[in-house]
Amino acid sequence: MLRLLSGLEKPDSGSVLIDGSTYQDKGVQIRRNLGVLPETLGLFESLTIVENLCAIGPVYGLTERQTEARTADLLNLLHLTATRHTRARDCSFGIRKKTALAMALLHRPRVLLLDEPFEGVDPVSVDDIQIVLRQLSGDGATILLTSHILSTVQKIATRVIILRGGQVELDFVPSVADEVEDRYFGAAGAERPGIPNWLRL
Repeated sequence: MLRLLSGLEKPDSGSVLIDGSTYQDKGVQIRRNLGVLPETLGLFESLTIVENLCAIGPVYGLTERQTEARTADLLNLLHLTATRHTRARDCSFGIRKKTALAMALLHRPRVLLLDEPFEGVDPVSVDDIQIVLRQLSGDGATILLTSHILSTVQKIATRVIILRGGQVELDFVPSVADEVEDRYFGAAGAERPGIPNWLRL
């Protein structure tokens, strides 16, 4: 789904609309207003963290000064300052994930597509990312994220869609505590197995 929405794949049928437009009509404009955190992260492995961010700024039309200022802010916000001169390939998965997220945020996109933004990220940064996403959403940005961390989804999502077999199983606005988890397990319909005797102490 994210590959379709980000324009990496074409739909077999139907249309993909981003901010009311299709990629066929306004592909360049859509991509300028789109921030994507892909599953593969999309980092330049031989570049340092700061070099990755500085390389992507001009792609979105940012000046060198804008890129440097925003890079410094994002490095501080996502706790990446200490590793800013480390090559991406030498960083932990969590650092790499936060770097890819910073790259998606650098040009202040109107639409964000985030694939598992909290996976492998330290708890402090998870909280910081939630604050950033709430702020962006409050300012009018559209954010679509995938996540298996249901407790976090419950905290920040204003709308939840549960897919099963490529189809929409549930589409709802969470309103009470634990609703996301309860509905997810209800939709999954999976029975939880008992603990085998040999595994008990």
